[in-house]
Amino acid sequence: MYIPEPYFKAVPSIGNVYLDYILIEDDYPILFTCTAMDYLYLCLCFNNYQEQNWYLTNITSEELKSLVSGDISFYGIFKHNKIGCSISWNPNEKKEFYDTMNSTCFLDENLPKDDVFFDKELIDEELEEYLDTLKDKFLSACMYCEPFNKSVRINPSNQVKVINIFTERVERCFDKLNFVLNNTASNYKWGENNVVKAC
Repeated sequence: MYIPEPYFKAVPSIGNVYLDYILIEDDYPILFTCTAMDYLYLCLCFNNYQEQNWYLTNITSEELKSLVSGDISFYGIFKHNKIGCSISWNPNEKKEFYDTMNSTCFLDENLPKDDVFFDKELIDEELEEYLDTLKDKFLSACMYCEPFNKSVRINPSNQVKVINIFTERVERCFDKLNFVLNNTASNYKWGENNVVKAC
């Protein structure tokens, strides 16, 4: 599998994004972690039909562990009020397009429902070791504050509580994307009991 480096180049407000660990794949990464400037991100490829589309959102190592352990849903991890980006790649133009936004603006129709969780059968020794290496490796959340195109970075060592960091609700969302859930991968589906499984 070819992995470009960086995986996404010069994402606005985020920088170069490097793939770190693939959680789910089917000939290409579907759900994977990324790193950018000492911050951890989670990326979901939700469309691979005609063009390719991703959602990228900032997360903490504890939030990732909560996702893998089933304490938080896929929907919850991607709609958790953090810096995010909608990314699209057009094969005709051979370039990526970025739309940086608050992750609450991610379209619901492009995400699994709130009762879809990570399949614990996918947890193996390699994944557990990866999760263990994340402790204290990355800074905590990089969240938006006003103005919209600037962010404040919070180091866990500061132990500062951030209250009401969003001074107003972010209203700007991108246009509806052409999305077909089962086109993300031919051998991939939401399994019984809304658990992600490979066919």
